[in-house]
Amino acid sequence: MSLKIELCDLNISANAEKCLSIASSAIQNSEWTLAGGMGSDYFWDIDYLIHDKNKSKEILNLFVDSIKKLEKENIIDFNTLGFIDKGNDGPLGMVSFFIAIQSKIAKKFIIIRPKKLLLKSAIKGSILNVSDKVLILSDVATTGRGIFKASQKVKDYGAKVSGALVLFDRTQGANENLQRKGINLFSIFSAEKIYSSKFVRDTLKERHKKRIIKDFNPRLIDLGGNIEVAVR
Repeated sequence: MSLKIELCDLNISANAEKCLSIASSAIQNSEWTLAGGMGSDYFWDIDYLIHDKNKSKEILNLFVDSIKKLEKENIIDFNTLGFIDKGNDGPLGMVSFFIAIQSKIAKKFIIIRPKKLLLKSAIKGSILNVSDKVLILSDVATTGRGIFKASQKVKDYGAKVSGALVLFDRTQGANENLQRKGINLFSIFSAEKIYSSKFVRDTLKERHKKRIIKDFNPRLIDLGGNIEVAVR
């Protein structure tokens, strides 16, 4: 079952304008090999927006509002926010927002570095213990492999994972693959919903001089080992 946060309701003009503006700016045209191994003719990179003061503020507000929604509506139980640091393998993503988000959300925080083999180097920030329940934050989800690797580091420290919140779900299997591991994926908006907008389609066509091919076919893959997830 999908548990997406529909904060960017395209039926509400104010939300739609902000979200579609972010999406059309972050989607870039390129023949690209995704982290999951499949090819794509577009990639999503919010690093293009970090230098833009207004769009950075909009992204920050979207995440803060979504985190508060998860807590206020008692959807999941968490006391720690985890930001994935991809290192040299991809964009900065949400790790560049961690100080700003921490200043608005009264939670412990950690930075998760999935590629670090030494455990003390893989988790930075607050010290984790068995009572901690981590909500992982990321900019994008494709197959869910990166989120799952970050979850494994949390498990290695003895803590639990409450779920993951992403700005953009490419709807290419992350939700299904993570659900099979007991991890709920929450997304602020998805590729499928964004591409239903004529505004986005026309903007991308004008910018890139070609139609971006949409691909919403989930890639169901085995993410590997199991982790201990937080249960309400």
